[in-house]
Amino acid sequence: MLPAPAGTIYHNLGSFFATRGFITVVPDYRLVDSGVQFPGAAQDVRDAMQWVVDNLSFSNSDIYVLGHSAGAMNMFTILALPELYSPTLHPRIQGAILLSGCYTFEDMPADMKDSVRLYYGEDAEAKQRVPLALLDSASVPTPRLQLGISERDIPCLYPAMEKFGEALKARGISYDEFVAKGHNHVSLVFALGTGQGEEWAEDVIKWIHAPRA
Repeated sequence: MLPAPAGTIYHNLGSFFATRGFITVVPDYRLVDSGVQFPGAAQDVRDAMQWVVDNLSFSNSDIYVLGHSAGAMNMFTILALPELYSPTLHPRIQGAILLSGCYTFEDMPADMKDSVRLYYGEDAEAKQRVPLALLDSASVPTPRLQLGISERDIPCLYPAMEKFGEALKARGISYDEFVAKGHNHVSLVFALGTGQGEEWAEDVIKWIHAPRA
């Protein structure tokens, strides 16, 4: 929940996918300055998704989820953390697109770790709560996965994605991946609806519609 105008950042993403025929929901979650701690932000998103499934008439449709940055980490937490599992929600999730997530904090600069500690706890706790660690202990089936990152993304995210991909392969979990050419950490989202730099999202739509193995 960001103050205006930052709180409107993802509205264009919702509009972009809606104009391509998707019923699109953009949930929000509490930030660390509200005092929320792990896994509260992920639970906020899970609860919003659960409400959609329980209350809206189109809720028998397949669900695809997309998370960007911290949202990617929250989304994988929803998929992997047993206490967030819902028997009426999770089996409906057919695919997850995770963009520019920091799946492990090993390569994160020290000046970026304050908010990490506020949400995930001190280093020993955080290491057990990041997506890479949750993957190691996950018992919930994982839907189709697509990992994306920007060509000019935050430097620490590249090794984080590589380590996460290696861990997925080690568990026999296949995934697709892409690099959003010409984009930085935020421009890939800001571009949607402008008619420029939208190629990555069009490719995501093709991935969603592709025949399932």
